[in-house]
Amino acid sequence: MARRRKPPFPWPNSSYPSLEETLAAKRKKNGAVRCAPLRATCRWIKFIFRCLEILGKPKAFDIYAPDPEKAAILAECKVGPLTAASRTAVSQWKAPPVLTVASDQEQIQISGANFMKCALGLMMVFFRDFFHRLHNDFATAMSKAGFMPIFFAAIVILNLGYGPYQTAGWWHAMLAEAAELAQKAKPNNPALVKLWPWIQRSMAASSPGAAAASSGGVAARADFLKGLDSESCNNMKSGKVALGRWMSFPEAYLAHKAFFAKRAFILLNYVVDKKHASSIVDIEVSVAKHTFAAKEGEKKSKAKELQNAKQKIEDFKNRATHHLCMATQLLLDPDIMRGMAAISLGVHAIYKWFMDGMRNIKGPDSCAAFSQAWATFSWLEPLKKTMLCLEDSAGLEEIGLTMSFRSTMLSTLTERDPTVLYEDARARLYHTYVVNLTQEISGSMSWWTSHYPGKMAAALSETTAFEALQTLKKDCEAWWYSKDTPWPAPRYMH
Repeated sequence: MARRRKPPFPWPNSSYPSLEETLAAKRKKNGAVRCAPLRATCRWIKFIFRCLEILGKPKAFDIYAPDPEKAAILAECKVGPLTAASRTAVSQWKAPPVLTVASDQEQIQISGANFMKCALGLMMVFFRDFFHRLHNDFATAMSKAGFMPIFFAAIVILNLGYGPYQTAGWWHAMLAEAAELAQKAKPNNPALVKLWPWIQRSMAASSPGAAAASSGGVAARADFLKGLDSESCNNMKSGKVALGRWMSFPEAYLAHKAFFAKRAFILLNYVVDKKHASSIVDIEVSVAKHTFAAKEGEKKSKAKELQNAKQKIEDFKNRATHHLCMATQLLLDPDIMRGMAAISLGVHAIYKWFMDGMRNIKGPDSCAAFSQAWATFSWLEPLKKTMLCLEDSAGLEEIGLTMSFRSTMLSTLTERDPTVLYEDARARLYHTYVVNLTQEISGSMSWWTSHYPGKMAAALSETTAFEALQTLKKDCEAWWYSKDTPWPAPRYMH
């Protein structure tokens, strides 16, 4: 006789725990978990402990433990003003040692700092890193405005010099191609003729006198080829761009900005010379058709190819070739280049402020000065400059939002014209990006400026110390009043 299997759930007539019992057990379990820090949190706390030992503090956390007598006196601040005896005792104290920790905003650091302050009872102040927060605001503003696809395309373009597979092989290949083009290329080179207007604008922007020198036709292109060398590729390894690296895009873009047109000319010739594409037209349309991936005959026998080590190498070569051709095609896309310029133009003022802070903070005095300026709303100045980029005619021309045209063109355009709708969408996208950037950063910075302990940095200056202390007094009085005021009786609406 077959054995009846036990059902995976209780029978209907069995007793189930009530909802209240289940929630109570869950709360008890969660409470036990909260009392014990996670392994990653313990590792971070141990790291701080070890750093204090290296800095010559053998007792480490012991010196930051509160004095019981002083703690009892300071506990009076939670219920009201200090008594006369307490004020006399406090006035004779020396400044106690306070552990100050500044880190990024990962949950491990936040949980570790809260555990050290609450569970271990250490006298400490925790600062969330200013630079980390600013970079997060920049990434959030890009994402909200819809610029993230362009940002990822920029990573492919700007990091090309490190590939393939971190070998810098393409960087050396472009150096050799630039030297060969300087010797053998002709003024009627198809790639040079196609890219010549872009090269002229780039030369005019980098050096004011270059516009007049390059205004001619064949002679100007011949002079350009004679002066073409590896300069346009030397800075290909000037810094990687990554989503998690602080302000890496503005830094790399400004370093590469003057050489995009020359680099596109070099890359286009290199791709055609290596037979990765048959012509300029092919490189412009082939990536959309995915012709640089594995061939159709190879796709059908994919399982068999994976068993062949030689074929795997060929697949890797095709993948690297596809990556190179895709980077070339993205570099030739005017929308991608204008989008990269728009991202850089919008964040330029913030980037300069960011780099100035990175360079100037080198010790306690410079850190105190930076915090003092921070507490007095100094971050409003770069935000004002950020909003002014909406009126920067030169910058708007660079990203393609302003241009010269004949007045007769207006008679043929309507509000529903595709060109008008496209340009309007681009202008709205850039405006949204700048507004989001200002909103995100102002929200973060106002939190740091208007909350303790950052708010107390204003007391470091003689001009703002009295006002800062008066504000602290008012905040304490408001806190004491809220503690003395009973909760109002609940009122129910019937």
